[in-house]
Amino acid sequence: MDNKVTFGLEKVHIAFKDLTNVTQPAWETPIAIPGAVSFKPKAEGKDSTFYADNGSYYVSTSNNGYTADLEMALVPDAVLAEMLGWEIDSKMGCWLK
Repeated sequence: MDNKVTFGLEKVHIAFKDLTNVTQPAWETPIAIPGAVSFKPKAEGKDSTFYADNGSYYVSTSNNGYTADLEMALVPDAVLAEMLGWEIDSKMGCWLK
């Protein structure tokens, strides 16, 4: 049985990269996204074990960062449009690409 601790998730925000200045990286103002459900990060990389003298003699670990799944109840339309490069049609309420 794994010893796992579960923490609550709230106050999720997203900030898009400001593309106006290419020489100096900057971020736009963060936008709050209500309705956080879960966040599941997973470490990327692997362990390599070399066995000698009847046991693990040398263990190396590579750290390639993390990938994660973020589950939200509802992402606002304005945020989806910015993320996916879509436009919102105010008459039809449809997505245009």
